[in-house]
Formats: sequence, structure tokens, C-alpha cells
Amino acid sequence: MTVDYNIVILGGGEVARHAARYAKRWGARVALVEPPQATITLEALQQITAYLLTCPPPPTAAPLERLREAAAFAAWQAEQTSAATLAAQGIDVVAGPGSFVDSPRGVRVGDRILRGRRYLVAVASTSSMANDLHQLPQSQIAVWGAGAQALSLAQALQRLGFTVTLGCSAPRLLPTEDPAIGQLLQAQLEAEGVRTVTSATLIPQDPGAGGQIRAEALTVAVDRVISLESFRPVTAALNLPAQVKTRPGVQVNPRLQTAHPYIYACGYALGHQNEAAAIAEAEVAVGNALSFPYRRVNYKAIPRIISTNPIAVGVGLTPQQAQRHPGTTVLTQPLSPLPQWQARHGSGQPPAGLCRVVLSRRGKLLGLSAVGPGADEWTAPLQWAMRRGIPLSALPPKLSLGGQSLHSAVVTQLAEQWRDLKQPAWQRDAAELILNWQRDWTR
Repeated sequence: MTVDYNIVILGGGEVARHAARYAKRWGARVALVEPPQATITLEALQQITAYLLTCPPPPTAAPLERLREAAAFAAWQAEQTSAATLAAQGIDVVAGPGSFVDSPRGVRVGDRILRGRRYLVAVASTSSMANDLHQLPQSQIAVWGAGAQALSLAQALQRLGFTVTLGCSAPRLLPTEDPAIGQLLQAQLEAEGVRTVTSATLIPQDPGAGGQIRAEALTVAVDRVISLESFRPVTAALNLPAQVKTRPGVQVNPRLQTAHPYIYACGYALGHQNEAAAIAEAEVAVGNALSFPYRRVNYKAIPRIISTNPIAVGVGLTPQQAQRHPGTTVLTQPLSPLPQWQARHGSGQPPAGLCRVVLSRRGKLLGLSAVGPGADEWTAPLQWAMRRGIPLSALPPKLSLGGQSLHSAVVTQLAEQWRDLKQPAWQRDAAELILNWQRDWTR
């Protein structure tokens, strides 16, 4: 049986569009199935939140007007990779819901059957509990979840003027990240008025309505619940072959291949919420689908961005994970004492900032956790060194035109801590003995 395409991508968001563009750069003939979205996607919610946190509102702006403005911005961003733009790049964009069919093998979209050599499931993740944000009641709002998106959404809604409770069943916020980062961000949210409740239970009412958050003796009644944990990849209507498992995300092997040898999956279809990981997975899945399937995603090198204000970033091992690796060392550098940090933020009390690194026995960077304004920027050289296996001691401090940069100051302080830790005790004792002798015998 002849095939029409090298790869057919079942999409619904920017990850699928990125995969289509990437496949086209391989020289492949690509079909992208774009289903209509009846509910808000996780990608759109992330764009709305980022807009609200990075664009300060006018003094007279109403909260619901700002939400509609942010939703319009997210729609405008989606239009930048519209069907016309992709079609101009040689990608066959097919609008409508797609589903797999067995005879003949392919994907049915309306009256068409798209036959491909390989298929990529890169569908969006949606939730009815996050729909109609522009119709939120201006009263008690609950954001349910412990991950990065829950924190940034709670902060954005609080800054709009809503009364926000951030609740989760986990014992702490950001349970997979460095606890020091989670504590700093929790303190920031609470200082802005967000109530945080951990180790809690959510008791929702009707879908899209209010509910209760309960934790020990505390009960918080809310008028609307936005659950980040309710986002699920849109796979039910795909009619996936029986051997492709979903629990709830599509199950894949390390090469992003499902149990069906011709079907791959990536991004939000796998059930996670990390945009950077989704993009990396899209490229690996496309490469494996179009060529020999040997590629794997290096998740240790992918940054985990928490887009709150201040921003936080994590890469590689956390200090808690490092405890399971003998010989690792964790170094911590607060940023507020650094003159460069104080100069960057002017007079007054500078915002809290922190940088922690996990080092191997030889001083190679295995993990990085940081929080503070611009953390994704001033940690970029450390992330670069981590990807290339460069030891901390080999990073030269770079001078900016106005003196030492913030990155240089952080590297210098961490390198001094590392040198002090690795200097043998007998060297310190011998140096002290010689200096004492010099002082005692100098006339």
C-alpha cells in the first residue's frame, strides 16, 4: 500500500506545529491534523498567565477585561503559526478531528483518509475546569495544583484583584523541585495575598463551579475552582490502536515510540506540563519517526521554568535527588548580599534570590536550582556549562562594562566555596602553622 506522507501529525497546539516545521526541515512530506478546540488548552493558559505577569495592567483596568485581553493575546500568538503560514511552508494542514482507521490504515479526517509512513500524536491538553476564564466571579477563586503552572496562575489572578487560594494534595508546593525554591516562592505568593493550603483535599461542586478545600481543621469555601490537575491530553476520540496504552497520557518507550511501531507521541500527549520538554520531545520523536529510532531526550539538560514573578528555574538533579548519588556536593549562594544584586535592584531591600548547584566529585555541574528576577538569564552560562560537562572551577568570571556581572559574582562565590571544601585539612593546618611562626618570629 502506498502512503501519501512521511509523517502524519495529530496536533492541536504549538508543540504539534513545531513538530511539523521540524519534519519539513528534514525534507519530509507532512500532514498536520488541526482539530477544533472547544475548551482552553494548557498551552493557551500558559500564554495567558505569562501575559498577565509580564504586562502590568493600566490603573483603571478591570480584572475581567484584563483576562479577555490576555485571551486575545494568546489567540493572536496562535495565529502566528496559522494554517496559512504552515501551508506556505509546504505543510498540508487538515482542519478537523482525526481518528485512526484500520482499513485502509491511516487517519480519517472528515471524508479524507491520510496515509502516512509514521504517525505522531502531539495533541493538546485541555480541561473544562479552566474554561471561560473571562467569566470568573470576582470573589473567591481556588487554583488547585502544586506545579509550576498552578503557582504562576494563582499569582496572576491575585494581582488582578481576585481573592485566591492555592491548594494541593502534596505536602509542599513544587514537590519535584528544590524545597528551598518552593519555600521562597510560597513566601512571595503569601506576601502578595495568596492563601496556600498543602496536604489538602478538594471537594468540587458542579463542573466549573465552586467547592471546598479541606486540610485538617481548615475549610476554605470558594466560588470557582480551576484545577491544573484536571488537564488531560485529548486522546479519547483518536481511536488509537488497542496496543497503545494511555494512563492517562500516552505510554511510550525512551525513544517516544508507542507499543504500535508506527505511532510515536510527544509533549502534552504524554501527560506532563513542561513546555521546554515538550518541544525537545517533538524533535526527538520526529527524528526517530523519519529515520533510525535511536534518539532519546536528555531530560537532565532541559530547564524546568517556573514562570512566577520572580522567575525560578531548575535543571538536572535537585539537592534531594543528589542525596541518592554518593560523592555529590550541594553549594548554596544567596544573592541578596552580593553588591551586583543590590546594584541591579537599586535602593531599598533587594528581592530574595538564591542559587544552588549540585556538583560531582570532580566539580562538574549535575544540577541547578535558582530563583530571582531574571534567573533564567543569569543562570544561562551555568546551564551551558552543565550541558557540556565543564567543571565549575573552569568557568572564568566574565567582566561586563560596568564591572563584574551578576553571573560572574555567583560563579566566583560558588567556586570559592568549592575550593574551600576541597582544600585538604593538612594544607590549611600547615599554612596556619607557617603564618603563626612568621608572626611570632618577626621582630
